Amino acid sequence: MSVTNKIYIAYFWNMLAKFFIRGMGIFSTLILVRLLSPDDYGLVAIAGVVAGLFEVLTNFGVFRYLVIKENITDDDLHRAWSVNFIFKGGAMLLVFLMSPYIAGFLNEPEAVQAIRLTAVVYSVGLFYSIRTVAFHKALDFKKLNAIKIFAKITSTVATIICAFIFKNYYALIIGLFIHALADVVISHIVAPYLPKFMLKGSHEMFSFSKFIMVRNILGYSRSQADILLVGRFFGTDALGNYKVAQQFAIMPQTEILSPVMGPLIAGLAQVKSQMRLVYTKFYQLIFFFWSFVLASAIGLYFIADDFAAVVLGSKWLTAAPLLANLGFLMLPFITQPLLYNLYDLENKTKLSVFNDLVALTLLLTCFYYFQPVNEIEFSHLRIEIGFIVLASIIAIARINLNISCRIILLITLWIFPPILALLTTLIFVGPLFEVLSPIARMVGMIISGGGAYLVIAALQFILIDKLAKHSFIYNLYPDFIVKKWEKFC
Repeated sequence: MSVTNKIYIAYFWNMLAKFFIRGMGIFSTLILVRLLSPDDYGLVAIAGVVAGLFEVLTNFGVFRYLVIKENITDDDLHRAWSVNFIFKGGAMLLVFLMSPYIAGFLNEPEAVQAIRLTAVVYSVGLFYSIRTVAFHKALDFKKLNAIKIFAKITSTVATIICAFIFKNYYALIIGLFIHALADVVISHIVAPYLPKFMLKGSHEMFSFSKFIMVRNILGYSRSQADILLVGRFFGTDALGNYKVAQQFAIMPQTEILSPVMGPLIAGLAQVKSQMRLVYTKFYQLIFFFWSFVLASAIGLYFIADDFAAVVLGSKWLTAAPLLANLGFLMLPFITQPLLYNLYDLENKTKLSVFNDLVALTLLLTCFYYFQPVNEIEFSHLRIEIGFIVLASIIAIARINLNISCRIILLITLWIFPPILALLTTLIFVGPLFEVLSPIARMVGMIISGGGAYLVIAALQFILIDKLAKHSFIYNLYPDFIVKKWEKFC
């Protein structure tokens, strides 16, 4: 079986699991947002960011090292597990002990207990079976997703039950703990592993992973700086709104597109000697991902008020402007990991750290200079920074990699007509649907806008198929679409 087919199959299992897990997540969220307050979500968000930051500070990228390395032995697994346990375990202990000082710095004294409990939850993950890396290398994501599904079912049930009992953030913490525990238990059932401390011979691993660690630190700081800034300056209630809005706004990326990233790096690692093929796949993914996330972001911008009213409930209506804005962050968010894959496969990991360094510096500098007065104004600033960052990381990649700005421009221009059709349709039909109920208006906007987009995109494909079948643009379309069309014709 070809690597491409293996990636497609792995993506299928990831998507299947994602849809199930997200379905469970949406089901539980719709219940929880009616039982818990934005303040509860804000406290857990702060605790999660703090514990996650310390975890990332000690993340040496050992798992990625094992995925990319050609052949791994039991000693490699022992070394990777030992490094992970020592550094991440120490980090979680530090978070637990420093929780009063961290909460004081964030002006959230109530967050002390949440931070401590979250540190305990993160510590459970230290015992996850590292032997599951073999499934990644073999692109066998069926078993990996079975672990995720079981953990999600058990944690969802536990979280909802606890929400009815406690009616505060304890429900979210307990749900996270049950999820982590189930993850660990099932991982050892499907991939038994007896931990053994071993640090001797870890030089090669550290040599590869040191730049991964720096990149992880910068990347996590950049991605979570929003949460820290909103929580620090606008309070936990604003943070709860921001966190939930961001979660739903970037859902098309996290739930539909991101599942391909795991299979992608494992699959491309098998053909990294054929970099021309790797770059072809990169451009195909840029074309598909940008088309999808930009259409999703524009659609959400127009239905944000109705989405907040119908899906989240009246308690979260203030999150609607955030929903409308934050979807556009998917463009830089989905481009960054694709570029990381190229840097890693070309053994230029150390150069990739500039991407997140630029993004983090821009975010902090602009926040300090413009000083937004609330989370909505901050979200506008965040989008502007996101587009500047997108242009910057592509420019940096042009210098460090074999990225063609001309091809990127061609892809952007080819995406434009369906997007223009979507935008024009939503602007035109919006006023016509004002008399409808929120749910009917939202469905009508999705159908009319999505229909216009798909019609123009289909016409584009037919046009390029008839006039320029051997052009670069034609090769951007996935093989399964081309084969389906040829069979139809």
